[in-house]
Amino acid sequence: EQLKNQIGQTENGGILLSGLLTWRLVLAEWVNRQVADLYGVLVTSFHSTRRAYQHMLNTLTGDGSPDTLRSLVQNDPTGETAEEFRRWQTAVLQPLNRRAAETIMEHADLTDSLAHVPVMLQFVAHVNAYNIVLQRWATGSLDALATTRPGIHYPDELPDIVEGEYIRLKNRQATLLGLQQQTVSRL
Repeated sequence: EQLKNQIGQTENGGILLSGLLTWRLVLAEWVNRQVADLYGVLVTSFHSTRRAYQHMLNTLTGDGSPDTLRSLVQNDPTGETAEEFRRWQTAVLQPLNRRAAETIMEHADLTDSLAHVPVMLQFVAHVNAYNIVLQRWATGSLDALATTRPGIHYPDELPDIVEGEYIRLKNRQATLLGLQQQTVSRL
């Protein structure tokens, strides 16, 4: 209100206020696009993937350990655990990863930080390299070592980066819309 009064007292106050409101609307639209088109999709995909991955580990190993699963699959690549692992990868995990990779490729221009781009690109490369693993499975090749790793490391830090950006942007969105912010540090 005080700002409105000060602006209203200047000769060009209406123009200045109009410019500030226009800038705020443009910024709000940018943040809305970042949340809706990039970080909202990614945070949903990564959260779903983490939960599904942990459920798969718990179901297949009993101890929830990725090392235990890797050992079980490598020791018996044609066994029930290995088959179930391949089903989880094919039907659940890889589709979620593909959705996230497609979102990054389509909307990478919405990132604010160039520091995050290399990690995002590594994720896209990992997901695409995994297609070779899936193709080997589809043709019956079950060599244990060659079919559990795509050769390009999954960037473990990416889901946390995405979550942090999502929370930051949701707080920014609330500020721009004049809403009361809810401080959230983790989803």
